[in-house]
Amino acid sequence: MATPQKNLVSVRNEWAKRVARNSANVVHNRWVDKFESERKQDNGSVPRFPSFFDGGLHKIGPNEPLELELPGRTSNDLSTVQVGIVGAGAAGLFTALIFDYLNQECTGQIHFDYEIIEAADSSRVGGRLYTYNFLEIVDLDKDIHTYYDFRIFDLFAKLGMNIKDLADAEIGDLVPYYMKKPATDGQGNIIYHPAPDNKKNPYAAEYWHYNDITQFGDLDNIIAKSSPTFDAFSFDENGQTGIRTNLLGNNPGGAFQTSVQDLRDKFINGDDDAWSYLMNYDEQSTRQYLISAPPSDDNSSDPPPLPGRPYSYDEVEWMETFNGGMDWYDQAHSENVFESLDFDYAYDPSKGPWPFYCVLGGAQELAKRMEKPLQGQKPQYAMKSTAISTYNTSSSPNDQGINLTVSNSQGSGDPTVETKQYNVLFNSTTLACLQQMDLSTAGVNYGTKQATRSLGYGPSAKVAIKFKTAWWIHSLQPPITSGGLGHSDLMIRTCVYPSYNIEDKSDTHAVLLCSYSWQQDAERMGAMISSLPDYDWKHPELDTDLHKARNADDARMGLIDQLLWDLARMHTTTGKEEDIKKFYENTIKCNYMDHYSHDWTHDPHTMGAFAFFRPQQFSTIWPRIIEPSGDLVIVGEAASPHHAWVVGALESAVHGVHSWLTGQGARLDNAKVAAQLLETAESGNPYVGLPDYMPQDLARHIGLLGAIQGEVHARKMAAKKEREEL
Repeated sequence: MATPQKNLVSVRNEWAKRVARNSANVVHNRWVDKFESERKQDNGSVPRFPSFFDGGLHKIGPNEPLELELPGRTSNDLSTVQVGIVGAGAAGLFTALIFDYLNQECTGQIHFDYEIIEAADSSRVGGRLYTYNFLEIVDLDKDIHTYYDFRIFDLFAKLGMNIKDLADAEIGDLVPYYMKKPATDGQGNIIYHPAPDNKKNPYAAEYWHYNDITQFGDLDNIIAKSSPTFDAFSFDENGQTGIRTNLLGNNPGGAFQTSVQDLRDKFINGDDDAWSYLMNYDEQSTRQYLISAPPSDDNSSDPPPLPGRPYSYDEVEWMETFNGGMDWYDQAHSENVFESLDFDYAYDPSKGPWPFYCVLGGAQELAKRMEKPLQGQKPQYAMKSTAISTYNTSSSPNDQGINLTVSNSQGSGDPTVETKQYNVLFNSTTLACLQQMDLSTAGVNYGTKQATRSLGYGPSAKVAIKFKTAWWIHSLQPPITSGGLGHSDLMIRTCVYPSYNIEDKSDTHAVLLCSYSWQQDAERMGAMISSLPDYDWKHPELDTDLHKARNADDARMGLIDQLLWDLARMHTTTGKEEDIKKFYENTIKCNYMDHYSHDWTHDPHTMGAFAFFRPQQFSTIWPRIIEPSGDLVIVGEAASPHHAWVVGALESAVHGVHSWLTGQGARLDNAKVAAQLLETAESGNPYVGLPDYMPQDLARHIGLLGAIQGEVHARKMAAKKEREEL
């Protein structure tokens, strides 16, 4: 995680705000048209707008804010709200903590009783924040870059997770994480890139294995030393691919960044036409953008020596292979542009790059810390949600709520089915898991229903190996002594060297995240990962046998041999077959002790690692996801523009709770009081403050639209009930 840099994500926030406002206004005007049409058909007997909003509403322009006072009434009577939360991941747990905060601040006015329903067992608290313990720790959460923004650091402080040096840290503290091993000279001094802007950016000392060639060092230096061809990995040997020399002479990451620099500059400089310019490419994937020629009226030019678009197939593959997983460039081009800006960290000339931190004990420690202080019920585990429906005793919005059907596997016998009833339900599962549930009578808006089916979820697989020694520190030449990454086009793709054990002695066992893959690479790695269970939470005495059986199945499918051999190939710089075999036998294979593999795509509790928005998806279906469907609210990283980040899950929970409360002001006493508490940020308080992409007027508007959806559905269900009773 990087230390907080709020201004760095403002561009993505601005994009999300514009998308959300435009969608809200479009949906708003469609409701106005619908109600006006009904009034005409029924000779004015149908109210202009739902009953909870007096006076009706008029149409509004595409980017016009809706001036809306928070509807609601206050009362001296205590209102008690029954809240259901599906999923005990980061978003679900944080939603519960928000309600604990509101209960504390709204004592005597409104109270929230919540239940957290989780399909997995208690070992999986945190959902995709998952850590497997070999006695040593390895993170299996979805991304090493898990957090940024001030909210998450406020939460760390609340949970007693402090930034410390590794030597002084305890489990749960934040310790330095090294994104790369810095290169040093003969005296041990860090070597920095030439920096006319006075940025202290160190050269990296990393392993790079591509096209059967292993190189060690900083990629820029490796490429520069291969002059005059600049083909350090022989991609265009004998002219077979036609990748241009003046493209090969660039770092592939820098090449991509330069190819979109004209668009980046528009945002960096605050140009007024940046957003309309971006919309021209919202319908394209990054691959489509790179292979297409610039429009004839586009006067931008790539600075030499980099050739501009269009790029050939081989040139695009060259960039993608270094910069992401296979098919990474199939996502919306806007996503890749914003990601390049997200990682444009500012530098302090006196201190160098902003530091990153990791959680000692693994990312799941955060989830455990979030679960521990819950004031309401602790999560109910082994409860699989199978259906969501609305209930209503009349057409009045005051007489409606949500039913949740669950399959309860907590007992010793077969699962039992039960139905739970709530005033509101917050779903924090992946949308893929939500699709498993019967939503036919839940009143879900079609945009959200479509998203459960069509929103992309990126595959991701991780495999960690426990070795007798940290051979990458003590045996490898050159060694990796401060954590970082190894890069390759092998099956293992990316190797993550831990930062928490760099001071351990050579006779200490060590865990290496030897393969971190995503997209098509993860699908192929996942095909070699056993589908056998690793544990039985009802019979923990069988865990050792189950783990051994699963690992044996991994070995049978070739996973272990593939991993160990790829590690040897990645770390042997001579390229000689005899040297690779020697390193494999004498260093890698002989030190193997145990391993753990996990494939998020085939995990039934996730069915994917993180939201992966394809062309048009963010601008079209994301704003419908964040709009409540009456009393059903979607929260989680997919409901935030910062998808795949924990802070996205947290901010989605704040907005989700606020949007529902906003829409309930007319039927629930003191809902307005609770909603107002969430609107303004407070230093040190992670539970309040709408996300930067959600100004108050827009947040209230979205809450209103969600309430309209709920009331319209309630009318529909009441009419259906009346017909059935005739």
